Amino acid sequence: PLARTSHGLSTAASSPAPVHCHGVSMAETAEAPEEAKVAETAEAEPDDDFTAQSSAKDAKGASSADGTKEVAADVPTGPAPPPLLTGVWQQLEGTPRPAGAGPRLLAWNERGHVAAYPEQLRLEVHRAGEEKPQRVADYDGLQMAALSEGACCLAAGSNATGGSRVLIRPAERWEKAVFSAPLGSPDEAPEAVACGDGFAAVLTSRRMLRMYTFSGMPIGLLSMPGQSVALAARGPLLLAVTRSPLAAGLAEEHDDALDFRLLDARTRVERAAGRLPLSPGARLRWVGLSEDLVPVAIDTLGVVRALLGSGAGCWGPQNGCGAEWTPVLFLEEHERELGPLWAVHAQQGALVFAEAGLDAAEPQPRRAEEREAAAGAEGEAMEAMEQDDSTFFGVGGNCQLRTIAWRLPLGAFPTAGDVIEGAFREQLLSRHSQDMLAMDLLRGAEAQKADGLEKKSKSSALKLFATLATSSEVERAFHVAQSTLARLSGSSKVLDMAQKLAEKANQYKLADEIAALPRNGVSTRPQAAEASSAVPMASRKVLPPLFQPGEFEDSQGSEGQSSARPEDTKTETQESLPPPSAPAAPARQDAPTLAAGDSSPRASAGASDSSPPSRPSATGAASLPVSSSNPFARKRPLAAASRAQTAPHLLRDALGGASAASRQPATPMGMGAGSPAAKAPRLAAPGSNGTA
Repeated sequence: PLARTSHGLSTAASSPAPVHCHGVSMAETAEAPEEAKVAETAEAEPDDDFTAQSSAKDAKGASSADGTKEVAADVPTGPAPPPLLTGVWQQLEGTPRPAGAGPRLLAWNERGHVAAYPEQLRLEVHRAGEEKPQRVADYDGLQMAALSEGACCLAAGSNATGGSRVLIRPAERWEKAVFSAPLGSPDEAPEAVACGDGFAAVLTSRRMLRMYTFSGMPIGLLSMPGQSVALAARGPLLLAVTRSPLAAGLAEEHDDALDFRLLDARTRVERAAGRLPLSPGARLRWVGLSEDLVPVAIDTLGVVRALLGSGAGCWGPQNGCGAEWTPVLFLEEHERELGPLWAVHAQQGALVFAEAGLDAAEPQPRRAEEREAAAGAEGEAMEAMEQDDSTFFGVGGNCQLRTIAWRLPLGAFPTAGDVIEGAFREQLLSRHSQDMLAMDLLRGAEAQKADGLEKKSKSSALKLFATLATSSEVERAFHVAQSTLARLSGSSKVLDMAQKLAEKANQYKLADEIAALPRNGVSTRPQAAEASSAVPMASRKVLPPLFQPGEFEDSQGSEGQSSARPEDTKTETQESLPPPSAPAAPARQDAPTLAAGDSSPRASAGASDSSPPSRPSATGAASLPVSSSNPFARKRPLAAASRAQTAPHLLRDALGGASAASRQPATPMGMGAGSPAAKAPRLAAPGSNGTA
């Protein structure tokens, strides 16, 4: 007979003869339900909400008629429990966990957890905020998992039952629930997986980095220099860690040489690359990215390092594509008191750990049957479960989470040591956030946190300056103002506040030195007083134009008149005014008339001199140009055509100098009946000798 165990099917070496009852073997009767169970399990689709039949009864031998139990000779005792978290232990998310029995946490972060139940041939994906987990059948022996907000990536290595494969399960489905990401060849196996914002990444045994969309479409294929170590992703960034080729011949007791590459999947560029530092003789324990996209690494000695910023200002290359790792925390003292700390995720300037306890057992999720029993328990059963001191981890667990803030190892200071460390730490974080904003990597809530962090950094720097000034540490206070406050945005206002704080602390020499510091790149010393008195660009106002466009353009488009001298302009303006004309005199019978042919100059002059001055006519007033209402408008000479129309001239009109439309007749004989007299007869005043 075949006895089905949790590890497969095995053939019993020896068994008693089956007892027949009514022509049917009792062993066949006992095996019939078991075969039905196997068929039912095999036909189940390996998809969501899969519930495998418990195989605990199958592991037992079939009962015989006389009450003896059949025990297979070669049934294994089962795998050993997971190793303890002592010595050089690792928890690299996305890589295979060490062999061990019982449920295992393949991935656990603030998005949720992925747990494996090998005895039940299933996986459990439980996202944060969801009441029930998502159950997936596992016939392939999936060993690696990564979880992000948009998808869950699962993978099986070369030693898995179903062979190497990579599966991607998007969180928001359209039609298909799972996609398969193909590899290059049958002998290529995944060694580490990660999920980010819109992409999934896989490090393979052929030293390749493959990147896919959530539907399994390739978007990147890179050749890596060394053996795969770990992957971590968050947002658009991907952190790939490989072993350097120089470490191939090193022994276990030597330092591990690791390389890292920080890639931007959105723009497909490399943000940073270099050597990943570790403590002497240590190995890499955990790697991830924080909420503000800071790469964080923990080695097996408990030293936490962060890759802050990128490029100039962060001790990296001036043109970017590099930064340096900074030690931000030591876990040795905390783990000595609390036991091993299992890293869950990284926050802004802090890390969240799960306390594994002093027994140093690997964190395990709550079993499915225990969760279901807890959900339906009432009364005494609920009280019994509440009194159970078992610790479970993951979403819905009862483990103790501890948040530990970064603390940079700056050493002991005689005064304001904590304030110095806090100001320096927030300065590094603020600079990193501004770099990420400049690269358009932080959006939404993360961008708002970055702006708040910049304000907090300014407040911490001013607090440090005030503490040092009141403690008579004037040299250190001046260096804080010189190296920190003067480099901040809006340093003019910040330095003014620092100067007032120094005067309030009776440090007048310090206040004078701060007043002489350059503010936003402009020095405030006496020789630069003239430059600083200029009106800033931000306070300048644009006034409306004084003259309208085309206000002084000539109606004829003449350019020669616009360049005339002021004296000529004044003279021509006076000449262009129309002379006063006399109203039409009433006709008299005794007035002497001029002959029609008398056109001598003397007669003309006498006639023009004898005409008395009169008011301008309505026609002449209407033809005058209207002057501008602008008191600053420059007066220009009128055009020749305008002067010809407003000032009639006898000789010019006779010679044809004016236009035909505005030409006046030279003699009264040429005027029409309705036309006004062009020349009035000279009337001698009574008692005069005929001269004006």
